Amino acid sequence: MDISELLTQRKRTRAIAEVLARELDSYLQAVAPLMNPRSVFGEHVHGSQRNISPQGSKALDTLKAQYDAVRQRAPFNLRQHFDSPITLLATAPEIHPVRFRYTAKAGGTEKRLLVTSPLRWVLSYEGFGIDRLRGALKEGDSHDGPSLQDHVLHQLMLAITLQLKPGIGTLFAALRFPLTVEHWDEFGALPIVVISAPLATHLPEDGVIIDSTEISGSSDFEEIVVDDPSGRLPDPLNDRIQAATQR
Repeated sequence: MDISELLTQRKRTRAIAEVLARELDSYLQAVAPLMNPRSVFGEHVHGSQRNISPQGSKALDTLKAQYDAVRQRAPFNLRQHFDSPITLLATAPEIHPVRFRYTAKAGGTEKRLLVTSPLRWVLSYEGFGIDRLRGALKEGDSHDGPSLQDHVLHQLMLAITLQLKPGIGTLFAALRFPLTVEHWDEFGALPIVVISAPLATHLPEDGVIIDSTEISGSSDFEEIVVDDPSGRLPDPLNDRIQAATQR
């Protein structure tokens, strides 16, 4: 792959990502009430005294256990307890593309890059995106916005809500946008909810990456869709039917 082909593939990838992100966002807005932590934490969320949830005690116990695991490990240094009932600052879902650090190596040259995966998104509650969490970690008490503890609690409550409502994950898998929970080294034990598109992106050869970033003067890079996506979208329901009929 040369630079000209890379630019063509990047343009196509961005068009695909725009369509899929818009589609995914419409799904998220439709199921937003189901993702509201009040539906599982019930009376343990401030202002929800009348919304008693049969799962409330289980959800709170899970939150306490996971919070304790997170706060004791790097990079967090949080106080031992959090206030209960919990104050929710946001419940609307939002997505941001996954970004990660990568070192490209070619011809004796190394370049440290920030790579975007345009067809994988971190799911969070509005205002609690992954970059804001990074900012809260970097700036500490001087951070202008929700506290680091607020970020951790909202991230944990999202993961627990999805865990206690497995039907949401089943629904998104059927829509070809599977949900997974990941743990990234930079966030220790904190669960990160990731949504993947039905198409995958990849990095080209490191030499192409370095040449491209040298031309652009940037240390940012985007993965690209390499294969022709026409007729390649998976169909989980059809796969299950095929498996059932072949037994």
